[in-house]
Amino acid sequence: MIEIFFKNDYPQEYKKIIEIVYVFSAGWRKIHNPDTNHDVADNLSTMEFTIAMLYSCGWKAKEIASHMDMSERSINTHIQCIYEKLQVNDKNSLRQFMLT
Repeated sequence: MIEIFFKNDYPQEYKKIIEIVYVFSAGWRKIHNPDTNHDVADNLSTMEFTIAMLYSCGWKAKEIASHMDMSERSINTHIQCIYEKLQVNDKNSLRQFMLT
């Protein structure tokens, strides 16, 4: 929603909002998963974390790409990097890891 309303018409405000989101998401990624005894995705970049959350919640790569104004190929590349970093093999494992 933020991209739709702010990104093109209010670029400075959009930039500030994104900076705040990045700071917030850095804290969120430190939340502890008691089942796996790991911090949740603390080794992912903010972009990777966003993609991982959307993907693990059932979004398809094509939907994420459209939402984030990226190519589907880029999203799939990020998903593979996420799998490697988190040492998971599929969407169900990712969902469990991300607590979604």
